[in-house]
Amino acid sequence: MRELPLAISYLKGRPIRSIMTILSIVIGVMIMFGLNGMAPAFQDLFRSNMESVALSNVDLYVTRTDGSFFRQEYVQDVSAVQGVESTTAMIVQSVSLPPEHYQTPDGIDVSTIQVYGIDTSVTDEAFNVMTAGGRRLLTGRLLQPGDTGLVVLISEVFAEGLGIGVGEVVKLPGAGGWVPFEVVGILDDPGLLLGNQQVFMPIEAAQDLLNKPNRVNIIMGRYAEGSDAQAIELAMRSMFSRGYELSPLEGGADVWSALLEFMNVIFTMFGLLALALAGLIMFNTFRTSVVERRRDIGMLRAVGAKRRVVMRTILYEGLILAVLGTVLGMLLGVAFAYGARAGLGSIFETLMGGTIGKPRFEALTFAVTIAFGLGVPLVSVLLPARGASQVTPLEAMRPTTVDQEKAVRRSRLIIGLISLVLGVAGLISGIFQLMALGMLIFLLALGLLGPLVISPITSFFNRALYLLFGQEGGLAAGNIARQPRRAAITTTSLMVGLAILIGLGGMLGSVYGGALRFLDASLRSDYILMAGGLVVTNDTVGADPDLAETVRRMPGVEDLTTMRQVDVLNEDGIGVRLIGIDPPSYGRIAGLSFIEGDKSAFERLQGGNEVIVNGRYASQFGVSVGDTITLEGDHRLIDMKVAAVGLDYLNMKLPTVYMDQAVLSREFGVHNDVLILVNAEPGVDREDLEEDLLAAIETYPGFGIISREQLYASQKQVARSGTIGMNIILALLAAPALLGLANALGINVIERTREIGMLRAVGAKRRQVRRMIVAESLLLSLVGIAFGITSGLLLSVVMTGILEFAGLHIPYSFPGVGLLTSIAAGLLCGVLAALIPARRASDLEIVSALAYE
Repeated sequence: MRELPLAISYLKGRPIRSIMTILSIVIGVMIMFGLNGMAPAFQDLFRSNMESVALSNVDLYVTRTDGSFFRQEYVQDVSAVQGVESTTAMIVQSVSLPPEHYQTPDGIDVSTIQVYGIDTSVTDEAFNVMTAGGRRLLTGRLLQPGDTGLVVLISEVFAEGLGIGVGEVVKLPGAGGWVPFEVVGILDDPGLLLGNQQVFMPIEAAQDLLNKPNRVNIIMGRYAEGSDAQAIELAMRSMFSRGYELSPLEGGADVWSALLEFMNVIFTMFGLLALALAGLIMFNTFRTSVVERRRDIGMLRAVGAKRRVVMRTILYEGLILAVLGTVLGMLLGVAFAYGARAGLGSIFETLMGGTIGKPRFEALTFAVTIAFGLGVPLVSVLLPARGASQVTPLEAMRPTTVDQEKAVRRSRLIIGLISLVLGVAGLISGIFQLMALGMLIFLLALGLLGPLVISPITSFFNRALYLLFGQEGGLAAGNIARQPRRAAITTTSLMVGLAILIGLGGMLGSVYGGALRFLDASLRSDYILMAGGLVVTNDTVGADPDLAETVRRMPGVEDLTTMRQVDVLNEDGIGVRLIGIDPPSYGRIAGLSFIEGDKSAFERLQGGNEVIVNGRYASQFGVSVGDTITLEGDHRLIDMKVAAVGLDYLNMKLPTVYMDQAVLSREFGVHNDVLILVNAEPGVDREDLEEDLLAAIETYPGFGIISREQLYASQKQVARSGTIGMNIILALLAAPALLGLANALGINVIERTREIGMLRAVGAKRRQVRRMIVAESLLLSLVGIAFGITSGLLLSVVMTGILEFAGLHIPYSFPGVGLLTSIAAGLLCGVLAALIPARRASDLEIVSALAYE
């Protein structure tokens, strides 16, 4: 362990350099750890409360993996299996409440109610979720055989908030509007979970409330004593298709889990890019450090130090910096996660109708962050450490030869070109993991090839630098011309940083602009009546067809169309979204942006045997027009032919299938409308029409109305807010570039201490020394900006093109604002990075500087 004191001694002797290197790691770890800590909070926002149904004495649960409803007669099929003693069916469904409609006694909004539909004809107490679930009756009675009407059990907290008791009426929201229920009992169960209150009613009442006739979403079973549980399970699996789960209560997670997994990958990617920059900074820092300490390393080798001692010393330096940066980054990541939660809260309330929970840092988050936080810096230090260990005492005492420089440039060119080809191949592969790796390899190629073009780019800016700074500018240009390798090391981090900024900025700008264009194409109606929000899940109840018929008969309504929705499984067992539309009216009022086929596909949907898929579905499952897809219905497999491939605004991120509403109702039991799109007659009084629409939806809780202008403005604001959030993250990604430039300049000042002392000895003033360092920094910044813009534009085009592999055909938008911002940021980095090194250089004492070794 004698190498450890040497490493600590060197780091303590270069405090500024060490601190700036640690900061670059801190930023990358903070982004990765903080954003991934937010992922469980997003998951909590979507998670079902089904686990509250789990009962200890129940042996079997049958649910749909996609969380949807299925036919109630399956209960008889389960009962007929040998060894099953008793069964029951149940409904568990969340229903949203209007804001501030119901509150608990302490003023907490009740945002949703969890409806439990209980089969009261079953006498087996093992299935009683009110008693076997640990809830006690405080007053009144429990549900009992013969209860089929509008009776309900509620919690004590809910009753106190409403100010009602047994025998009084509570109105609950459903597909047909508000429905009055008589309270027959009050339970001691708190009922409040994230604003969610549990209510218990007969299964017939729940089916009527939700407009789910003859439908359930849970079957429970209990085995006879001594029965063969394995044999029963085998019988069940032969009875039910793979779209069903036979024990866990996690239905409905498939579609959202895909979205959350994608979100986790994106979060990790942002942090990984920041860590890649940190690794590049460490690589440049230690590579320069090895050059700077060449004589010291030679002396160590001369007095007997073995190669492994030199290598371990430098690796220990990297390990110390990596550990400190990772620990500090994780601590700041917690604060970053809470800050992101505060900043994104309003956006998610608008989109999801719910609030984000507290960040939660799971074991996997810790493991991934620590692995990358320690791994990337150590890998970055490995090559400089190995290079240092190869230095012999004689080589250390003499300068590098021209032949050695040529060999280094040749090797750099070969490896850089190979990396460039591999990086581009990964970026266009269409496989997200390969695209992420390709991005890192592409950035590595920039770092390797950048130094080879430094000299011609530097000479281009020399004249402008001389005009701005006079003699000091000439000295700065000469310094860079004499040391092209050192200049390349200094500019590489800024170059790569700007390339990332422009690449991501161009892609994000294209996505936001393209999304708004999809909005124009797919939501063209004058008004939209929607259940809760734009994001719809299986928990969204919607409205029965009566609401659409009421609106259709209103004076001033020219035309309307409706949308229904359910998340199901396709033939591969993967969650997909089904959208039920009325093809003729949907084509007139809404529409799609077609990638393959055209609007004539709407007519073919009416036959019931064809569907339209969106770009994400076509890309993910490799289908195109004319292919056949298979969907998992609630009682059979359904083969459908693909009539076209199109995109709409609401569902472009998830694999989606559009079909005739009649097919959706027949095969999946979906009868409720989640969106009603309304066109007004020309010249109608819009204020009167809006009042009539508001009156129509007043009895349908959870439904709101928004005009096309309001929708566009709100989504533009969401895009703007998202852009601001992404810009903050991009700024954090740019911070390592600033640190890298400042770090390299600081090393340059140390490396040229005697040279600066000579300048001061022959009469250079402190002010001139400062101007020379600032001029050199600006020239290096201009070089980094020029090459960073070129590579960044290429990266932005490629990254936007990558989206096509995900089914998002987004037209490329030139990032003009991003370019100007990057140029300004690059120049600002140049000035800021030079301040401390310039001051340090100007403050050098002549005698001390001349004596520096």
